[in-house]
Amino acid sequence: KQPNKEKKFDCQIRKIEKQKKKILKSKCDSIGPSDIDSLNCCDLEDCTIVINEILGALRLKNLDKCRLFSAPIRGSVYIENCNDCQIMTACQQLRIHASRNTDIFCLTASGSILEHCKEMRFGQYCSEDLKGELSFEEA
Repeated sequence: KQPNKEKKFDCQIRKIEKQKKKILKSKCDSIGPSDIDSLNCCDLEDCTIVINEILGALRLKNLDKCRLFSAPIRGSVYIENCNDCQIMTACQQLRIHASRNTDIFCLTASGSILEHCKEMRFGQYCSEDLKGELSFEEA
């Protein structure tokens, strides 16, 4: 079954939760800095999340079969209990806990932390998908 119609979200709310089969995009049409400290995404199933804003931190918890595409994050990205997902992000630090069968495409400034995970795959962050070259300088 295909995800439902695209839904725009405002990063000012700081939380996206309890969504199924949605396409969620930040309201910002172009990649740029944001004064938002952090965004929490939790309890999402079969969703596509596109974050065009440069945030201070990103926390992903209890995601199942989701796809997340993020502009660079100024601080850390914390991933917990994310299963059967694809995540694309760049950040200062990446921390992954208790996740399974997930593809991570990332660029980090420091070492990553990976604990209690299975069947994880890692690849290179593809900045062209989000016009990332400009946003790296701003982050």
